[in-house]
Amino acid sequence: MGAGARWWLLLSLVVATTAVVVRLLMVLRGAGLGGMLSYDDGVYYSAAGSLVWGRLPYRDFLLLHPPGIVVALTPFAAFGRLTSDLLGFEVARLAWMLLGALNAGLVVVAARRFGLVAAGAAGFFYALWPAAAQTETTTRLEPLLSLGVLLALALLAGPLGARSRPGHLVAGGALGFALAVKIWAVVPVAVIWWWCRRSLGPVAARRVGLAAVGTALALYLPFWLAAPGPMTRMVVLDQLGRTRAPVPVTERLAEVLGGTSSSATTALTEVVMLLLVALALVGRRPLGRWAVGLLGLQLAVLLAGPPFFSFYAAYVVPALALVVAAAVATVGDALGWLRLARPAVAPTARAGALAVLGVGLLPLVLVDARAAPGVPLPGGELQALTATSRCVTSDSPGMLVLLDRLGRNLSRDCPVPVDVSGITYDSASIQRDGHHVPRAHNGVWQRALRRYLLSGGTTVVARPGADRLSPRTRSVLRRLPVLHQGEGYTLFAVPPALRTAVLPGHEPGPATLTP
Repeated sequence: MGAGARWWLLLSLVVATTAVVVRLLMVLRGAGLGGMLSYDDGVYYSAAGSLVWGRLPYRDFLLLHPPGIVVALTPFAAFGRLTSDLLGFEVARLAWMLLGALNAGLVVVAARRFGLVAAGAAGFFYALWPAAAQTETTTRLEPLLSLGVLLALALLAGPLGARSRPGHLVAGGALGFALAVKIWAVVPVAVIWWWCRRSLGPVAARRVGLAAVGTALALYLPFWLAAPGPMTRMVVLDQLGRTRAPVPVTERLAEVLGGTSSSATTALTEVVMLLLVALALVGRRPLGRWAVGLLGLQLAVLLAGPPFFSFYAAYVVPALALVVAAAVATVGDALGWLRLARPAVAPTARAGALAVLGVGLLPLVLVDARAAPGVPLPGGELQALTATSRCVTSDSPGMLVLLDRLGRNLSRDCPVPVDVSGITYDSASIQRDGHHVPRAHNGVWQRALRRYLLSGGTTVVARPGADRLSPRTRSVLRRLPVLHQGEGYTLFAVPPALRTAVLPGHEPGPATLTP
């Protein structure tokens, strides 16, 4: 291995190590590996756990996303079945942090043609940027999507990209996997394929395209053949039919920039971002201009899409990191020209330009030191309080995982709705002449939720605000004895007199939400 290759390897390892340390420290500073970090991560792990126990997504339970996340989490759910749900989930969260480290390292490789310094700036940007770092602390979709995009770019933009047939096939497979994780992947996959065609030729593009389509079909088809109608409805129609979240464009953009819509830091970062985009556009590197185009298209999807949560901002970070690399390379090219044209002023000008660039990039790589995501749980105490219940229910499937009750529920044929809140996005909850009914006013949803929560011996309510509980549902819950109450959750006992019967396979879902 030559000296140059050793420098690249060392840089990639340092960037990856930085990324995993940042993500792990955030979680340990907050709720810990066994705490409540999100709602969606519990949905995805519960879906994988249900698959391990023989239940198929779309056919047996609701899943509003393509099957890639379930396939990716199945090994961890299988490990959890052999050990405990909690341990399997904790290992999966650690794996997703390592996935974030891998993504940061792949940024360095994908940005290789910009030079060592520019690639390093891009890698550290990805490792430390809040939108990526906070998202990659637990099992979400976006880290897998970024993996597919960055692996394809690392292979296609590398020195062997123009002539490596295996590299083309692997890159296409990575893009196909991204398509099976989240439908938003269509945008980066299409842009990368077109860039491949323009830069590497039609033969390479054909290989990449066929591998992408083949991989996506291999992941989609088994589940679609088992439930073609429900899968099409849930993955495509239900997503297209979602109402727009009341999150203004300014706040969405602020999440991408790692601040708040009213903060001075966000305003400064917006200016710096525009400067980076301008530098990438005027530079001599075609990949930099393609990265700007990809960033623009992905931002349009993010800002215009109906749903929005803070972790969606990670969707654009790979393209943003490449823009950083292109901008730094443009500055380096200009300094190189200046050194040849006017040697007397070159050192001072170079030092000044680097100082300005460093100050400008500083707010782009600051992770909030106070970031401590999630809510810690007294797991042992809650497990003891639910030990005698044949079935445990919760409006947050992640709670069942964290209390080590998911596998036990599945083994006893207890009702396990994988995505309790997601049920309201399914077309079965569309009423009143086809208009979506908000949860608080959806009587069918409220009755199904009450019936499910009261079907176990104990129930954990962790999302009363997101559930939009109606006065009737709140009244029913107030009648239940409280066994334990913590930050953001309450554990209730369900007396036999109030307990409802829910047959296996008839938990709240599209079938039971029919008026």
